[in-house]
Amino acid sequence: MVRSIAVAVLWVTIVGFTGAEVQSEVSIDISNSLVFGADHLSDTDESSGDEVAAGGTGTAQLDLRNTGSRDVRSWFQLRSTLVRDPEGSATTFVDVPRAEIRWRMTAGDDYTIRYTAGRTSLSWGDGVLYNAGDVLNGADPGQVDLTATTLREETLWMVAAYLPMGRFSFVEPVVLFPMATVPRPASEIGAGGRIQGQIAEIKSEVGYLYRGSTDDHRPYVSLQGNVIVDWYAGASWSAPADEGVMSGGLLYNGTSDRFGSWSARTEVLWETAASEAALFPEMTWSPSRLFTVVLRLQTTTAAEEATATAGVRWTPSTGLTLSLYGVGDTGREVGTITAGVSHVF
Repeated sequence: MVRSIAVAVLWVTIVGFTGAEVQSEVSIDISNSLVFGADHLSDTDESSGDEVAAGGTGTAQLDLRNTGSRDVRSWFQLRSTLVRDPEGSATTFVDVPRAEIRWRMTAGDDYTIRYTAGRTSLSWGDGVLYNAGDVLNGADPGQVDLTATTLREETLWMVAAYLPMGRFSFVEPVVLFPMATVPRPASEIGAGGRIQGQIAEIKSEVGYLYRGSTDDHRPYVSLQGNVIVDWYAGASWSAPADEGVMSGGLLYNGTSDRFGSWSARTEVLWETAASEAALFPEMTWSPSRLFTVVLRLQTTTAAEEATATAGVRWTPSTGLTLSLYGVGDTGREVGTITAGVSHVF
């Protein structure tokens, strides 16, 4: 916590001395949950039948962005979270999810290179939940909050460059640094890059990443196009583990003056080391700009475990969002009803 606050003070001090224009945003998210079948969450062998327990989460986030320069942008994010689980214990932690600087430099008369340094997000490949091409963050995020507005929001410490190679084409090299609070050996640094272009109106992407911390080599390929619906697919390979991952998805978006807008998405993930495929269907409907209905399911072809969620989000005024979600988890035999309120100002 002390380190996080120190980084925030340093960032504000630097911005203040340079006279940059800073745009600030504060968000507060509060949610309260009722957990049905809470006895299944206990580590003990004793069970008193179906129990109902209450839990809650509170998050405060500060975003500071430098918007005064056309060629240099920065973003600092400080987040504090308080969690009270159904067993009654409370945990507080502070994190810096983002601390990045982006700038661009002209190399020649009409060629510009963009650079990024710090803790930031960078996603390769295509996919909202399952993405075999995302060798930086992983094809499968594992445990995920299906009630979240953004399902994946991983950030890493890195230095990256964006080199345009013509219309719809670029090269992007990257160097990754270990996510650790103490210095790590230089051998744990990762490095790689990707090339993206367009072939016959299909967005085509190939890349490679070496992760020094695990001595892992991962080449990948990702494709995205449209035939009535948007489609995307990807595959990656890990060596020397000799394991492969494939993913694919379909997305359809629609809109009308009478029924509003809607979307339907299906994603699938298959790993050579697993005996079944993971599935993620999602449907959203927004009859107006203020109201959204969300249906999500995460399961496997073996259907031994499944997590389903249904919820609504309502934005009655600018910056204020109210939500209500119901979640069922057959793997842990737990059901949850969560009411939340979020305010951005």
